[in-house]
Amino acid sequence: SGKDEMTIEGEVVKAEINMGNDNQKDKIIIDSLDNVKKKLTIENFGKKDKIFINTDDIFGQREKYGYKALKKLDGSLGNIEISFQDEEASTNTNPSIVSGFDFL
Repeated sequence: SGKDEMTIEGEVVKAEINMGNDNQKDKIIIDSLDNVKKKLTIENFGKKDKIFINTDDIFGQREKYGYKALKKLDGSLGNIEISFQDEEASTNTNPSIVSGFDFL
């Protein structure tokens, strides 16, 4: 399996993303934390994975969160909950970017 990239541009009520138990540089780009209405769960976040949050400024800036930054935040970023590869053994170790989505 290779590098995976996912972009979330609309509103998400509830979703689960499994990054896969690999050593690839996967990334998730989220248009705005405000778009995550209830809960976004990200599983198997690895040391090379990144989450990018677009900011609302005119320059199109992105905030970048890697493994260490998210560990310091205890795996919580707004309504996003992250579990890390070294924390729990998932029953499914293959990447499945879309496990379940509920869009408005």
